[in-house]
Amino acid sequence: MGPGRPNSPWTASATHVFEQIISTPAADYQITLGGTLDSFNTASYTTTDNVKTMMESPWFQPDRFLILANVGTVDVLCPRVVINGRRNWHSADDLLDSIIWPGMSDRAKAFALFRFFSRFDVQAHNNNLRVDDVMPDLNAAPGSNSFRERADPIKAVNSYYPSGCILSAANLVIMARHAGLNARLLAAAPLVGPFDKHGGAEIEYEGAYHYFDPEARTFFLDRDNEKVASYEEIHRDPALVLRTHAHGFAAQECKGAFIMLYREHFPPYEVPVEQWVHHMDLRLRPGEELVYRWDNSGKYRYGSNPRNTPGPPYRLANGLLRFCPNLRNSGYRGGIVHEVNTMISEPDTNVALLRPLISNHPASVTWKIESPYPIVGGRVFGKFVMEAEGGCSVSVSIGDSWRQVWKKEGAGVFHVEADIDSVLNALTSPAIYYYYVRFDFGTTGQPSAVGLDSVRLESDLQMSQTSLPALSVGRNNVSVRMRSPGRPVDGLRLRVSHGWVECAGAAPPAAPLHAVLPEDGGSVRAANLTELVWADDEVDDIADHHVLVSSRPDFLLPVSPNFDRFAFSAVPRWKVARSFLRPGLRYYWKVRARNVEGVWSQWSPTWTFTVVG
Repeated sequence: MGPGRPNSPWTASATHVFEQIISTPAADYQITLGGTLDSFNTASYTTTDNVKTMMESPWFQPDRFLILANVGTVDVLCPRVVINGRRNWHSADDLLDSIIWPGMSDRAKAFALFRFFSRFDVQAHNNNLRVDDVMPDLNAAPGSNSFRERADPIKAVNSYYPSGCILSAANLVIMARHAGLNARLLAAAPLVGPFDKHGGAEIEYEGAYHYFDPEARTFFLDRDNEKVASYEEIHRDPALVLRTHAHGFAAQECKGAFIMLYREHFPPYEVPVEQWVHHMDLRLRPGEELVYRWDNSGKYRYGSNPRNTPGPPYRLANGLLRFCPNLRNSGYRGGIVHEVNTMISEPDTNVALLRPLISNHPASVTWKIESPYPIVGGRVFGKFVMEAEGGCSVSVSIGDSWRQVWKKEGAGVFHVEADIDSVLNALTSPAIYYYYVRFDFGTTGQPSAVGLDSVRLESDLQMSQTSLPALSVGRNNVSVRMRSPGRPVDGLRLRVSHGWVECAGAAPPAAPLHAVLPEDGGSVRAANLTELVWADDEVDDIADHHVLVSSRPDFLLPVSPNFDRFAFSAVPRWKVARSFLRPGLRYYWKVRARNVEGVWSQWSPTWTFTVVG
């Protein structure tokens, strides 16, 4: 434990810092977070567009930063940190492995994928805050289709949080296909003309297609109360929509979502979507570090979003990529893409470290900055030592041309400090994942009299706060992985630094104690099952409950969206939508409680009941 480093201003708010030096491709360690509160048990929910719900920032966030710094002499490839097995969303394969497991049926895979892409911490509905166009540009060249930026599920979960119906459905379709399932993206819209009405996904299993709507967080059971209906079946029987809750467990009673569109439009418009899958691979060069931060400086992009005046996305985090190449030895060359007329000065000299080799000829060195996260801002720092008359400048490029951002002429010591936000123009430009920085310098005198002494390049990144490796109260199992050639690597050193604060200002309530009606393990007639009743431990402190009922012991999916709901009541009882329950089946249910301070309990034990005729 110890204070943050003086040269790391973002560490100032952390009261606890834990550091680990990793010199092997895989390492595991533990961190204990004290107190009683974290970002998981203080999550809250709000309503947008009258009925649609989203996840707000937790009212207590212990994490302040996580820094991955290459302090060795060789590149660190693809570093990643996973805490308690959560949010391992590095690639499509990693994401899929976190959602499904071996031996799953195709039906179970479809349920698991829908559950993931309808999660409140994965996507929220607000069209004003989505990124880029809501639909693919059918006239655009495939490589310039801006729809791919947000429809890509890896970019979606790691970098962007707000979505929209077509975009979140595209994420589900792409990952269902990645899992080996047939899937298609459907719009409830005319076959000719605008098709931005409403969209969902159909996934094929058991010989038929089944319709899922991750944006509305709903699916519609057919009349047998077992099979998930297809789009066509919903079109022919729109009352399936009227009996099904939409927009998630935190929404007030909401049924009939988009029913008029399903009734009006058949066949639906099948939206073209490619298998867009990004990855979060990153190469940290010696002297380079990636900083995860849970706050933001208000830097983000919304691209070509035409809706009203887009604002900052929910749960925005501005990470930082910082590169300080060491100009004291030839190792700096491993991080450059172009170098002209430069050499390193002899050790222990008083002149600048990187100088021209030949006078009267320009010298330059160019670095490329790359990130798997969109780059939304940046700064360039440096120091030129000009003991003879000469010139020095800094230029930045994100395309085919250079733009000068700093320039000095004459003799002296010149400190570079240039903001490059206006060059990047990230707010409305296509997403930027790399750019170049060039340092130019030269003299007509002795070449050893001028040169580049130091460089620091900082890039602001757009991240989704809900994707970051977060600590929770108690013991946390931390896994650090890097790509390796399969043998020990001399010079491999990754410093991992966690910074956090702790809070015991409130305590989570105890989990509900036991089932009252029906009794755990008991049987009940459908006609008599009007409500579920349980016992709370701390009755006076409870403000709300969340009830979940499933036909599976793993709660992979609720019986229907009607059975995954807030009770919106402190009373430990909940009215049952009994028309969905089928005689002869065993059902599994559990409850969690939220106290008046807004802190969630753990889930209760799993209770069961069997419905008889």
